[in-house]
Amino acid sequence: MRALIIMCITASAFAAELSVTQVEGKSVTMLIDDQPVATYVYNDPDIPRPYLHDIHTRSGIRVTRPYPPDPVANKDNDDHATYHPGIWLAFGDIDGADFWRNKARVRTIGFDREPVIVKNTIGFSVNNVYENDGEKICDEMFAVELHLDDSGGYYLFCVSKVTPANETMAYGDQEEMGFGVR
Repeated sequence: MRALIIMCITASAFAAELSVTQVEGKSVTMLIDDQPVATYVYNDPDIPRPYLHDIHTRSGIRVTRPYPPDPVANKDNDDHATYHPGIWLAFGDIDGADFWRNKARVRTIGFDREPVIVKNTIGFSVNNVYENDGEKICDEMFAVELHLDDSGGYYLFCVSKVTPANETMAYGDQEEMGFGVR
């Protein structure tokens, strides 16, 4: 299965400098002109799957809800915080395992391509393993690219390529599945 998700966030600006900061073994933050615009978290003790959060426009407007939500400032917008951390890919049923409700785990085993900046694009990819009770269900190569366009806005591309651990795997009939943004 392949999924291509495109998100376009625009702002008026001209030339910009791209950079990346990393917290070893935890996250990658993509910056435009030293301002964080998106963070990819691949190791969080509270959420057993990777996700993007703190998505902002170039002018600093938050696009996704904060994670973790502030119980006072985000009152009534803090439901299922560990299910809905910003932007995520999850499935309610893959071979009977529930990745949506964090009952099964997506573990990042390493970078397929370390974060790199080429011209107006930041890109990287990771190798993930979908597991349930220690049993591998499938492998995933998940790629992220932030592409700065000529108008000063940016596109955030996410591509997922899933390969079954055995010859087959099945996505169950669930309403909770797929690419989520909150």
